[in-house]
Amino acid sequence: MDQKRGPFMRVVKDFNTNSLQTPIVTIVMGCSKDAYQVISIKVKPEKTRETVAVIEKIWDTAYSEYVYEYQLLKDKIDNCYKEEGRLSRLYKLFAGIAIFISCLGLYGLISFMTVQRVKEVGIRKVLGASVGSIMYLFSREFAASIGISFLISTPLAYYFIQRWLEGFAFHIRPGIGLFLIAIAGSMLIAWLTVGYRAFRAAIANPVSSIGNE
Repeated sequence: MDQKRGPFMRVVKDFNTNSLQTPIVTIVMGCSKDAYQVISIKVKPEKTRETVAVIEKIWDTAYSEYVYEYQLLKDKIDNCYKEEGRLSRLYKLFAGIAIFISCLGLYGLISFMTVQRVKEVGIRKVLGASVGSIMYLFSREFAASIGISFLISTPLAYYFIQRWLEGFAFHIRPGIGLFLIAIAGSMLIAWLTVGYRAFRAAIANPVSSIGNE
């Protein structure tokens, strides 16, 4: 390996030269006009196209015999995480499909329950039950089911997330807040799905409900 000597200037703070999947490696930055191959230029994001065109014009004037090539730093960083981007889109797609199917199932189940318990709801309303208490009657069973499902799925989710993050030399540690947001979001989606059907059952005329039974 070629060895070169030169004056030592300074030590800079550690920074990543590759993706966050790889640890920081030791590098030496030097200055040699014979090795100039790449130049980095900072431009305003809103004027990227105009600046690139001006640089190309200057390049063609000074180095017409060489091909002008450029790459945006944003694109270079994106290339480091192409696989993660594809997986993210795939996960979002399947998560959306799963949520949609779950909402259909919840709506079908609450519809079945309201039909089965029409007489019970009518009697409760005759005895003075409020709309809120009847809606709570229907929603509490779903809340309990969602809570149980999270008790089962949270350890598994944490395990697989942790395994995936271990593939990065630099990564976060998933905290409890992430899972609290997930369960809150699931509860909200379930309530929006169940609430409408439960509300209709709660405001139904109890006389006609009991009479039909």
